[in-house]
Parts: sequence; C-alpha cells; structure tokens
Amino acid sequence: MYAGSLMQVPESRPENAFCSVYRWGSLLLLAAAVAGTALFAAPRAVAKAKQTGPEIRLPLADLGYPGISPAFLSTGGSMLTVHFADNDHLLVTYSLRGLIPRMPDDRPGDEDRMVAAQLIDLSSRKVVAHTEWRLHDHGRYLWNLGNGRFLLRVQDSLSTFAPATNLGTKDPFLRTSFPRRAGSIEAVVISSDNKLVTVETRLSQPKTDPVVRQAPAFDPSRPHFTPNASEPPPPPPPPPPPPARPAPTGPPIAYDFYRISGAGSLTEPLQVVGAGAFGANTVVALPVDGDGYLRPFDQSHGKWALSFQPFSGKDIPLAPINTSCTPTVQRVSPSQFVSLNCHGALGGQVLAAYDFDKHEMWEEPLSTSPLPSTFSLAPSAGRFAMSRVSTMNYDAALATLSQDTGATQDVRVYQTQTGDLLLKIDCSPVYRSVENFDLAPDGMRLAVVRKAAVEIYRLPELNKQDIDDLAEIQKLAPPPGTGRITLAGLADTAESAQTSTATISGNQPPPPANASGDSQARRPPPSILNPGEKPEFPGKSGPPN
Repeated sequence: MYAGSLMQVPESRPENAFCSVYRWGSLLLLAAAVAGTALFAAPRAVAKAKQTGPEIRLPLADLGYPGISPAFLSTGGSMLTVHFADNDHLLVTYSLRGLIPRMPDDRPGDEDRMVAAQLIDLSSRKVVAHTEWRLHDHGRYLWNLGNGRFLLRVQDSLSTFAPATNLGTKDPFLRTSFPRRAGSIEAVVISSDNKLVTVETRLSQPKTDPVVRQAPAFDPSRPHFTPNASEPPPPPPPPPPPPARPAPTGPPIAYDFYRISGAGSLTEPLQVVGAGAFGANTVVALPVDGDGYLRPFDQSHGKWALSFQPFSGKDIPLAPINTSCTPTVQRVSPSQFVSLNCHGALGGQVLAAYDFDKHEMWEEPLSTSPLPSTFSLAPSAGRFAMSRVSTMNYDAALATLSQDTGATQDVRVYQTQTGDLLLKIDCSPVYRSVENFDLAPDGMRLAVVRKAAVEIYRLPELNKQDIDDLAEIQKLAPPPGTGRITLAGLADTAESAQTSTATISGNQPPPPANASGDSQARRPPPSILNPGEKPEFPGKSGPPN
C-alpha cells in the first residue's frame, strides 16, 4: 500500500466484470424522467481542458539523468521520481550509472546503486541543492509527506528530510531517523491528509546461535603429538545437533501507525508519535487517514453501503455506491471522496465523486486499467490529479507495461466539486511505479515527465464559485483525530496481541499491540493487491544492471 493508492475491499466478483455506463445511465435517466425526479447525479459534461504548452520545461539530460532501460520500465523498478517540495521548488531523484565501490558489510543479494537528488528552483530553473544516496535495491525509496517533508528508505531503515525548508542551512538534505520495527519493510503508506504514516514490516524470524565446534579433548597419554607425527591425532567428537528452530509466534506482518507533525526544520523538527499497531498474516488494505477511514460494507444487489468511521466521534453514514464490481475509494479532501465503480460486464469503469453530505456530485466513464489509479491531492484548492494507465492488450499488461502492449499513461486534474477537467496530459514513457507526476500543494501547477523532460503546466486560477464551494464543503469535514488508531471494522484483532514481541528501533517506544479494541474481527481483512499485481517491493529487487 502507498500514498494516493486506492483502497480495495474484499471481492465477490471477478475484477474484469465491468459494464457499459452509457446503457445504465440511459435507463436510469429515462426512469427518472418518468418518475419526475432525479435518481442520482447524472454524469456531467466534463469541461474540455485547453491543451496549452508547458510553463516550464526541464530536459532530463540537462539534469544529468542517464535514462532508464526497458527492463526496469516493465518490472516497475523505482528509477525516477518527481515531487513538489513546495509551490516553487521541485525535487527530482533518479538512478545514476557507473561503478559502485564495494562495501564490506553489504548483504548477500544486494543490488547497490547510487541515486541523485536535486532540488530545483522553478523561478530560476536552477538546481539549488544536490545530494546522492547509496541504495541497496530497486524498490520504492521515496514518499512525499507533504509540507515539504519526505521519507527515505535505505534498505530497511527510514529517515526524513525537508530540503526546501532547510535550503538556507549547511545541509538541506540533512536526514533524521524515523522509528521502525526490526524486520523487512514491506510497504509504506502515507495518508491522504499527510498526518499519518503506516509502516508494514515483515517480522524477523527467531535466530538460533551458531553451532560452535568443540575442540578435541586433551589426551594425557599422548601429550606431545603433532600433525607430523606418525600416528594421526584422534578424531574430534561429533558436533552437538543444532537446536531446533522455535516455531514463529504471532502474525508475520506488523502494521505500525505514526502521527507526524512539525515542519522538519532545525527550529521545528518533525515530530513522530506512535499511534497504534496490529498484526496480520497477510498484506491488507488500510485506507486510514489521521482522523478516520472510509469503510464500504454490506454489498447487496449491486449496492455497497459506505461510512466514514472517525477515531473520535460517531460513524458518519455516506451515500451508497452503486456498482457491480468491487468499489475502490479514495479520500481527496477532508469531506470529499471519489470511487471507481462499474455497472455490469461490458464496459469500463466509472469515476464518481461524493461529499460527506450523502451527495453524489458527478460521474465520468473511464477505460479499463491494468493498474490501480494513483492520486496527488491539493485539498486547499479543491483539486486532485489522477494518473491512469490504459492498454489495448489488458492480459499482457498484467505482466508487463511495455510499448508492445499499447500501454499509455495520462494524468488528469479535476476540480473536485464540479468535476471540471482542468488538464489532461499524457506521460511518456509509461512508468509502472507511477512516480512521474505531482500536483503542487496550492493546486496551481502540475509536474509530469514526458518526452525526455519534466514539464510544468500552469492550471487555471480559482474562480469565485470555486472559492464559495470550498467554504461550504469545509463545513462537512469531521473533527480532526488525535488519539489511537482503532480499526474495529477492518482489522483482525484476535492476532494483534502477539505483535508486541517485535522491537522497535529508535527513541519511540513500541505502540500497544492491540489498537482496535475489538475481540473479534467483523470481516476478513481485504487484500491490498489487485489480480496480477505484485507487492510494492517484494524482496526490494529489480532486474540486473
């Protein structure tokens, strides 16, 4: 699970069971006309986005980017990232090529590489800060924490830095350690409100002490024998059998929640507070924000009930979702969310937007995608960007996203309240890791990698109606949460108590093992993976250089 990723709930039908939204839309609109009332928010005519040139174009070759091989593109190795550090600075990271000195403490199987990080001032188009990191695999290594803060993974260690905030200091990329459990990090998820970090760790198996061979017993009858003596020395006694490896206790994967705050500067360092933990036997989807989580449940006749379950206060019932396949939901502001739905078995998906006042605001039909959509959010402007991969050969694309499958990737920027499409732009090449675009925090710029450059597009200013919509929609937001993370509706807490056997490194004490407060799960935990999708960085490896 990763920042901007969609939640997936348990499936009761095949993933490709889609239908034609046009046929269903026509039938429902006809029924509404007969009844004299609107049954649902009809798909609006999405405004045509004016396709203009980029405001800024930064050729990747000028930044020192050596390119990427098709092998890494198809396997999803994290080789290039683009993130706004603030509205006027862009952080670009990429893998370098060249010889890497050996390290005596490298683990067997490591695939070391050097990664360059450059902070670019968009007003001057110049690199104002630079550093390099030595990584040990090709899995994802960087997450945007919002407000200019970033989380870096080096093997199984985590640290944070804030380059734009600390630009005037001696080392803008100065890193601060982030707490973690002992074990292998499986995934990191940043909440949509940038207030909560979830770290999924595969716990280390108990290790036994190495077997020590005992020296031969001293024989007083032959005190002076040497290796050159005519009589060979007595054979050493057989080594004792190795102790039996104890059976693992408790679930193998631990989920730790951390609330974060602070600017990450020298005067206002990033504050990290453990907010709960639980254990599971498999990777699960946790659509958790700092104040609660969205929970679809009770699927019946193509309709899913949905509620927002805050960590403080009562559950908030939301508009039901009409879909014949598993809905995937993404919170895009404190009081708005979108869902990818479908209506039958013939067409593609439908993007639908809802608010916390039980209203469906708009819908838009979309084509089928082999990968989950990825989001970048600007709630202060009431906007979100969505990246979506499409392909002519869906089955082949599950294994590879090469150009041979006809795969394309586009990024769309929406005004959340109205559904206006502010910009639609294609990416080239297609990056399976989907780290090649980002929306500025104020929602006024979009960065996207295309045609061997990072292009920056200026988006329309907010009009009076947009500003009024923002003021109204903010009134529907639930109160912010500050307490422990409780997942009574999602987590299997019968196994939670056993996660306390793992230890957490750093200054943070281990969070309580049972964070949900339930003695029994209400439903099995959902899977975070779609059909054909692999974990975020299994083994943290990629194809050889």
